[in-house]
Amino acid sequence: MAEEVDIIQHLIEVERDASQLLLEAQAQADKKISEARFKAESLFKEKYSVITKDLENRTSAAKENIDKEREAIMQQYKAKIADSSKNQESFNALFERFLFA
Repeated sequence: MAEEVDIIQHLIEVERDASQLLLEAQAQADKKISEARFKAESLFKEKYSVITKDLENRTSAAKENIDKEREAIMQQYKAKIADSSKNQESFNALFERFLFA
């Protein structure tokens, strides 16, 4: 009977050792996963920052070009309107025809 108790105690010790090894392995795995996640997030943030900065720069440049083009078109339109001849008599006649016809 004592031998059986010794065997059971030995098996319990083996189980305890296995449990301890498992806990240590799990802790190491968690640490590695945490480090890998941190590195991946850092790399993502770095690359994301570069990409967004590039997009912002290109967007700003495109907006400036569009604004310049719009301003040039508006200046041409204003010049065309200012240079156009105005026929006040024809305008008044047409206006009267619309109102009183």
